[in-house]
Amino acid sequence: MFYEARADSLPAWFVISAAMSGARTDNGLNLRIILPHAVYLNQKQPLRKTEVVVRRMELNPATKTARVQLENLSSHLGRVLELSLVNGKGQSRSAGAFPLLPNHRRWAQVDWDLDQPPERVTLRFAKVAIDTTLTLARAGQQAAEGARSTDAPQSRTARPPGGDGR
Repeated sequence: MFYEARADSLPAWFVISAAMSGARTDNGLNLRIILPHAVYLNQKQPLRKTEVVVRRMELNPATKTARVQLENLSSHLGRVLELSLVNGKGQSRSAGAFPLLPNHRRWAQVDWDLDQPPERVTLRFAKVAIDTTLTLARAGQQAAEGARSTDAPQSRTARPPGGDGR
């Protein structure tokens, strides 16, 4: 597929849907596949560390998954190249690349089949990495977050290493 794209302002994005049809099978089944292709037109300035916040981390032992809520505070489009979670034993699990849209929050999910919960989250972008320590939220903080969110009360809140949360 070849195309040329321009936008009046950056960042911008759009989706191209490509459809493929196969020959009819002996039993009469005609298969048609539609594949969306997202195109992102990035600004020249990459995201800075101060423009991305790790808001929450939740662990679901029943489904063996962990999820992290990220927020892009800027008007820049970002692309997380890798999201890694690490536990106290140094064991880790990672998730692949995904976009981080301007001025939006997003949940990213990681399979978590390890015995100990994750303690650190690392986000790797093209020109910067963010490494954050996760600590248990205080009871008052959990109640305040619960009033604004439908998330589980067992949630954790992320803090920068050495930070006191203020």
